This record gives sequence, structure tokens and C-alpha cells, in this order.
Amino acid sequence: MGAITLDTDQASAVADGTDARAHTANRIADITSICERAARGDLEARITGMYGDPAWEPLALAINRMLDIADSFVREAAAAMEHCSHDEFHRPILLRGLKGAYRQSAAVINHAGLKMKESSDQIRYIAHLATETASNVTTVAAACEELTGSTSEISTQAEGSAKLTQEAVSVARKATEAVGELNTAAKKVDKIVTLITTIAEAVGRINDGADAISHSASQQVQATSEITRSINEVSQNTSLISKRIGSVGGPGKGGV
Repeated sequence: MGAITLDTDQASAVADGTDARAHTANRIADITSICERAARGDLEARITGMYGDPAWEPLALAINRMLDIADSFVREAAAAMEHCSHDEFHRPILLRGLKGAYRQSAAVINHAGLKMKESSDQIRYIAHLATETASNVTTVAAACEELTGSTSEISTQAEGSAKLTQEAVSVARKATEAVGELNTAAKKVDKIVTLITTIAEAVGRINDGADAISHSASQQVQATSEITRSINEVSQNTSLISKRIGSVGGPGKGGV
């Protein structure tokens, strides 16, 4: 079988087709590399070298636009969350340029940031209340301790006052008893004085009888009888005085 011989135009066409396939493969390889870098988290990767190529420029622009939006969203979300981690809630995700799922997700994150701010404010308020409560508890504890000390002191003073009252009552009772004993003794002394007066009168009559005996013999018998009666009276009254003098002091006390 004979060999096929191509003319110049056919050879040129074959060469152009080969170059086109190679060019396409290179473009696909470049785009694949950029997409793989983005998948690994390198959102700064962009497709370059395709502008001015009507076949590949629209695809490159679309992929780069997608990467721009993803990069912007990630940066805004990271910045907002960074501020939230420091209790700073004034940095929400900017919604400018975000559409569709990106915009919806940004709104959800911003709403979560507001909830975090409310929770942070509540935590601060509770912490403030806890500090005030702790201070009030300390003050109340100190007041209770002071009140306990005052109560103990008052109790001690009350016990002392009760003891003094009991002693005063005891002393008053003893004084009343002493006054009663003195009153009884005074009455006995009055009786003793009366007996002494009676004895003195009897002694006086004895003296008078003795004088009568010495001056008149006719009155001797009568005077002797009077003297005897007076002596007996003196003797009885003297014995009675001794008994009453012994009873004046009372049990356990000396005589008057």
C-alpha cells in the first residue's frame, strides 16, 4: 500500500490542531492548579495570563470572582469572630457584595454575635451582682458577729444584774428579819425595864421597912412581913429578868 502524502495546507492544519490541543491542556492544567490551591485554603490564588483570550477569559473571570467572594467572606467572618473573642461586638460581617448563601450565612453569624453580646452583658451584670452580694454578705456577717458580741455582753450584764437583784432581795429579807428581831427585842427590853422598875420599887419598900423596924417596935411585925414579901417579889422579878435577857438575843446571838 502506498504512503499518503499531505499537501502544505493539510500539514499546516494538522499542526494547528496539535497546537490547539496542547494550548487547551495547558489552560486546563493552570485552572486546575488554582482550584486545588483554593481547596487547600489558599484563597489568594487567582487565575492569570488568560485575559485577552476570548475562549478562556470568561472562565478565568468567573473563577476569580468566586474566589474573591469566598476570600472576602472568610476574612470578614474571621475578623468578626476575633473581635467577639475579646468581648468586642461592634464588628459585624459587612454584607456589601455578598449574595445568596454567603449573605444568609453572614446574617446568621451577625445575629449570633448579637446574642453573644447579650450573654456577655448578662454575665457582666451577674458578676457585678455577685460582687455586691459578696460585699453585702461580708457586711451582714460582720454585723451579726458584732450583734453576737453585744448579745453576749448584754446577757452577761443581765446575769450580773439578776445576781445583784437576788443579793439585794436577800439583804432586804435579812434586814427585815433583823428589824423584826430588834422590834421583838425592844418589846422584851421594855418588859425588862418594867421589871427593873418594879424591883427598884420593891427594894425601896424593903428599905422603908428596915427604917420602920429600927424606929418603932410596934411596927416591926408588919414591916418584917412587908420586907419578906418585897424580897420574894425582887427574887421572882430578878429571875424573870434573867430569863428575858437571855431570850433577847435570840438563837445564835449574844444577849442585850
